[in-house]
Amino acid sequence: MESYLAIEFLNKLTLSIGFPLFFLLASALLPIIVCFTIVFGIVKQSKLYIQCAYQLMYLGVILTSIFVLILLLVTGIYYSDIQHFLPIYQYIFWVTCSIFYLGFIFQLICIVLWYRLIGSPILYILLSFLSGICYSSFIIISIFLFGYIFSGDFVALERETDFSIIVGLIFPSLTSPLWLIVFITHFIEAAAAAGIALVWLWIRRNKDNFGRDYYVVAANWCGVWAAYGAWIFLISFIVFMLYNVVISLIVIGWPIATVSVGLGLISALIWTKIALSNNPMRHKLSMIFAIVFFVYSMTFGSSVVFIQ
Repeated sequence: MESYLAIEFLNKLTLSIGFPLFFLLASALLPIIVCFTIVFGIVKQSKLYIQCAYQLMYLGVILTSIFVLILLLVTGIYYSDIQHFLPIYQYIFWVTCSIFYLGFIFQLICIVLWYRLIGSPILYILLSFLSGICYSSFIIISIFLFGYIFSGDFVALERETDFSIIVGLIFPSLTSPLWLIVFITHFIEAAAAAGIALVWLWIRRNKDNFGRDYYVVAANWCGVWAAYGAWIFLISFIVFMLYNVVISLIVIGWPIATVSVGLGLISALIWTKIALSNNPMRHKLSMIFAIVFFVYSMTFGSSVVFIQ
């Protein structure tokens, strides 16, 4: 009965938070993947990777635009409430939002000037890297803030005026499990970004039609990133559960933990197969199933780590 209730709760958590978070994390790392894709294309002297980088950046702009609109909408709706925050809370909120918007500006500049500055790949690398750094900083700061709010020390910030003390309160100690979440989040971002990119290649294939060679190269490349992220996340999650056996049993129980690991394993195997395939675009349904399975595995696993 308890396991059933836990599954029902985690299923609702996945549908309400897991999938939106998955797409947010995907949009955060896509500029970094674009950066590495351009560099790899220059090293390999292959225009296929440059074309792949453009498609990934285009996807990133679409995903990020959605979250920019959501953030602007939420800010507009709750603007009057935000004005009642203490000055330090307002400062943290606006700085965090500004970092996200700055990353979006870098990304927009990159996509708008893509074909006009085709002979300056270094500029593309710089813009995509700066965009990715802004998004990653936004994600990390958000993790620390949520961890701080749920730690029970939230009220303490109201009594502090020294900025160094405030930073010490918000940023966790080196022994905090939040650093583990930051570590795991990077690999979740990689799997999410590349997993969605594979589906994007499939969706755009009939319209773009860049040829079979391009889709083999692009899908293999995205498959490598997705598999890399999924395997590291899965290994980290298993190690954490074995290290915190009691916590794992109390929070979700071994049946749910086994399902979580199993779903993550299936996703990792699918993406590995795509990365090594000579005809990766034939695995269309597998690409979708890999995303769904990984979101459930990610939500279950992250819940255990965050509760700890």
